[in-house]
Amino acid sequence: DSQSRQGGYSMHQLQGNKEYGSEKKGYLLKKSDGLRKVWQRRKCAVKNGILTISHATSNRQPAKLNLLTCQVKPNAEDKKSFDLISHNRTYHFQAEDEQDYVAWISVLTNSKEEALTMAFRGEQSTGENSLEDLTKAIIEDVQRLPGNDVCCDCGSSEPTWLSTNLGILTCIECSGIHREMGVHISRIQSLELDKLGTSELLLAKNVGNNSFNDIMEANLPSPSTKPTPSSDMTVRKEYITAKYVDHRFSRKACSSSSAKLNELLEAIKSRDLLALIQVYAEGVELMEPLLEPGQELGETALHLAVRTADQTSLHLVDFLVQNCGNLDKQTALGNTALHYCSMYSKPECLKLLLRSKPTVGVVNQAGETALDIAKRLKATQCEDLLSQAKSGKFNPHVHVEYEWNLRQEEMDESDDDLDDKPSPIKKERSPRPQSFCHSSSISPQDKLSLPGFSTPRDKQRLSYGAFTNQIFVSTSTDSPTSPTTEAPPLPPRNAGKG
Repeated sequence: DSQSRQGGYSMHQLQGNKEYGSEKKGYLLKKSDGLRKVWQRRKCAVKNGILTISHATSNRQPAKLNLLTCQVKPNAEDKKSFDLISHNRTYHFQAEDEQDYVAWISVLTNSKEEALTMAFRGEQSTGENSLEDLTKAIIEDVQRLPGNDVCCDCGSSEPTWLSTNLGILTCIECSGIHREMGVHISRIQSLELDKLGTSELLLAKNVGNNSFNDIMEANLPSPSTKPTPSSDMTVRKEYITAKYVDHRFSRKACSSSSAKLNELLEAIKSRDLLALIQVYAEGVELMEPLLEPGQELGETALHLAVRTADQTSLHLVDFLVQNCGNLDKQTALGNTALHYCSMYSKPECLKLLLRSKPTVGVVNQAGETALDIAKRLKATQCEDLLSQAKSGKFNPHVHVEYEWNLRQEEMDESDDDLDDKPSPIKKERSPRPQSFCHSSSISPQDKLSLPGFSTPRDKQRLSYGAFTNQIFVSTSTDSPTSPTTEAPPLPPRNAGKG
């Protein structure tokens, strides 16, 4: 569907030619992001779901791209070029010829699939592991969120226990009370002891203790009854039960049930997770049918969230899945959220649903299960996932394709600017191939128009070098550059960059 492809980012993956395997070393041309666009020859290697790109100088560590946070997209205008798309930028590559292009495309796709398959089977790869690296990076980002340096309930320092359905961190003492309340209230996992899937970190990445407490502790009494790190378990239990079961301290903004349902609808349509938590705190029935023109009669917030989902909004689906209490709710036509996943080809949403063990054999009015629909519509990924669930082989610690907006994903190409210095272009050099003239990068305006796009805070900038055996100058137009023209001098480099 068009919504999942905004900005060139698709929820559906390329299929690689398996004959090329999942590892490769060689050279690619890469377009820099400097003041002038230059094509630079880079030594590249793919292994264990990681693309390694060497620098011009051997004493610098190679740059690395985790393929689990990227998608490969062929360039429709050039059969030798392809893009690697992450959440905040597009990397442009060109192979030596069309056969080499097919090999690189296949290996990149196969390596990513292999990393996911090994994770599903619980196998360990030798050396670097892209999924482990990604999970570790997500957890580090979670721990840096405002308020996550202390327990959400008592203020103890360095909490390491995660409520996966609420997206908050607690200390070990308070986590015990959370466990006592039951998984329908809070689902506790350890950041250090449990092997978490990326799907279990979706809410943690998007909520955080401060944002959660701004809602759930908005009306704390004075003097406060909130526990301290030294409080006994009786005090903790009384407070935590009042906060999470009774929602006693949350702010109330809706005056009626219809107002709550309207706020629920708006939260899903605007993709506002905190607005969703606010209406949840007010006691809305999350699986109550919504009254929205143009939708299937009996659609709930979960149906709507699945139908409109892309890789920027999975956290909304996850919150509804984990907190709604009834995943088998059907529309007037008998369709559950599982049916919607197959109907609209939403495999990432399906992973989140299957993790909470809905009934996979529910039949709609047409007599079809979700698996029947997936087979009929040739939704291969959905079919595979539903088959796994039906046979009891689905892994609940599953990885999801999601725009994680990790700080380390933005790579500094300052050495591209250094390489992008005025240099004479040999007169005997023939004009650059026409294939180097096309630019398919996403503009800043296009990036800002992506659903749910936000600029990561305090991004860690990593060096991303240039391998400059060959440099091809690219202008802003598609007309070839004269091979006899020297490049104009560049302005002084900003010393504060990088």
